[in-house]
Amino acid sequence: GFALALSCTVFALQNLEERGELNAGQGRLSFSILLFQDLAAMPLIALIPIFAYGMSAADDLSLVGAVRGLAGIALIIVVGRYVIDRLFRLLAKTGVREAMTASALLIVVSITLLMNAIGMSATLGAFIAGVLLANSPYRHQLRSDIEPFETILLGVFFTAIGMSINPQILVSDPDTIFGAVAGLLLVKGIVLYAVARAQGLHDRAARRVAVLLAAGGEFTFVIFTEVQPFGILTR
Repeated sequence: GFALALSCTVFALQNLEERGELNAGQGRLSFSILLFQDLAAMPLIALIPIFAYGMSAADDLSLVGAVRGLAGIALIIVVGRYVIDRLFRLLAKTGVREAMTASALLIVVSITLLMNAIGMSATLGAFIAGVLLANSPYRHQLRSDIEPFETILLGVFFTAIGMSINPQILVSDPDTIFGAVAGLLLVKGIVLYAVARAQGLHDRAARRVAVLLAAGGEFTFVIFTEVQPFGILTR
């Protein structure tokens, strides 16, 4: 339920931007909801082992594992505060812009691998790395340098999702699948419309929010992929 409640940030924001609605009432509300959902996705990923507690396919939670995970996150935060900023300061003095871009990507990969090594979610590690880079004094330069990679990596992500779809399932049981899709869009649309109206938007703007955010989100795929090794959901 938590995973299906998330909406597609990329689709909604691009649609709002193309129509010049980001600063309109429906744009501001949609952006607020999407931002909250993206932040909420990370605790959901971190809580996956707790949802799996006591299941046969999952390892029992141990005090040692919990302490190790918390220690790993604390180490990343400390290193991020005191080492990453100094590293970027040195790189800025060299004037080599490519070195800063390469270092930022290396930091993300390193933190992701570290989180995976201590038994935590690699996705959570990537998110923590992004937060650390976003709090750097050089965040504006980093954003402009990394922005060209964003579109490429998003394209790769959605292509990979598309390639994982089994067309035979669509053919073998279309009623169930399309009925579930229609039900998801309807339920989310009703909830979003009610939220938008409660926030003071008029009928047309509220319907716009409902249509934009009713679809499933990219983090839904991530969460469903993360839960399968724990046996919470079957493939």
